[in-house]
Amino acid sequence: MEFVSLEEFNIAPVVNEKDEAYKSYVVLNRFRTKTKIGGIVLETCLRIYDYYLVFMTYDCPFEEGLTVSLLDKNGILLEEEDIFDATYTDDFSGLELYPPNIVTFDFLYVDLWKIEVYKTRRFTTFLEKIFVWCKTGKYKTESYWKVDSNER
Repeated sequence: MEFVSLEEFNIAPVVNEKDEAYKSYVVLNRFRTKTKIGGIVLETCLRIYDYYLVFMTYDCPFEEGLTVSLLDKNGILLEEEDIFDATYTDDFSGLELYPPNIVTFDFLYVDLWKIEVYKTRRFTTFLEKIFVWCKTGKYKTESYWKVDSNER
């Protein structure tokens, strides 16, 4: 688990593409890929196992959102979650690393967000499926990660 340099991983905002506002192309080793991820401000990028864990914000002062993306070593998008709340703003802060695969951070009205990245895709438990569905409206049976939060 380590921070990734801007020379290895960066972004290029998508411009002039219909329905692609507030997205960015992934740039690996100075070459733009075809992969688009949510957000236009790269907050930080971590390498965990053979994955990139990317934190992006939207530069919107009154309704800031955070998108967390998990990409493989070739820049292919594997998982992506948006964290936002209408008319509420906050800063991405408090990032802490717990090797080999756990990251915690603060954002919005949640005391602590926790992401655990797995080495390989695995089946989710019934309770994890319900949690993901309630938080995101998506029902997943397999995942590369577990996203959890402690609400205030």
